[in-house]
Amino acid sequence: ALVVGDPSSVSERVYLVRQSLSLLASHPLGVGLSAFIPALSTTNQLYANTILLQPVHNIYSVLITEIGLPGITI
Repeated sequence: ALVVGDPSSVSERVYLVRQSLSLLASHPLGVGLSAFIPALSTTNQLYANTILLQPVHNIYSVLITEIGLPGITI
């Protein structure tokens, strides 16, 4: 959760947005619906345990990462 004055919360959100863009770059057709967290777990060993993962708190980033570039044109 974003906590006012907690720099780790902000940095975690920035990290997740960057990871979503990285996933989009490596999977331009998308990772699949509801597959953001499993795909994220493959990008970094630190986050290999999917229980600890959260989706990026930006619906646009999740959507474009899951359905890909062709999906957003529909």
